[in-house]
Amino acid sequence: MDWKTISRPTAVLLLALPLAIACRGPHHGRMTEAEVTEHMEDVAEIGLDSVDATDQQIARVNEVLRGFAPDVVKLRAEHRALAAELRAELAKSSIDRARVEALRLRALELFDRATRRTGEALLAAAETLTPEQRAELTYKWEKYAD
Repeated sequence: MDWKTISRPTAVLLLALPLAIACRGPHHGRMTEAEVTEHMEDVAEIGLDSVDATDQQIARVNEVLRGFAPDVVKLRAEHRALAAELRAELAKSSIDRARVEALRLRALELFDRATRRTGEALLAAAETLTPEQRAELTYKWEKYAD
């Protein structure tokens, strides 16, 4: 995937994707797959409404999000398990540096898989928009970027 060819505003449309991957906070971290889907659809709706997306475009984006939600839940669970392993290692009286390094490498691999899958979903959803709609999202993103 060539990230240079992806317009930044498409991420506004799917702002929910990286947020769902992070799933931080007391409520988001306990969301079920159905709740993650609903949350992502709600956030995406804001961007879609702002560019007058058609019912067909909205349905397609929601289809992408519903396909992405199970992966979000799985990746979140892997992240939590990895963090728990790190906390356990750091709580020991003697820290195994090699073990911590192995956990770091697993975290990098998890991040790579998560960003790859997020990119796939982002592109699939972005392809439903017209160039004009993506340009409008770009404008809005740039307006609020700083």
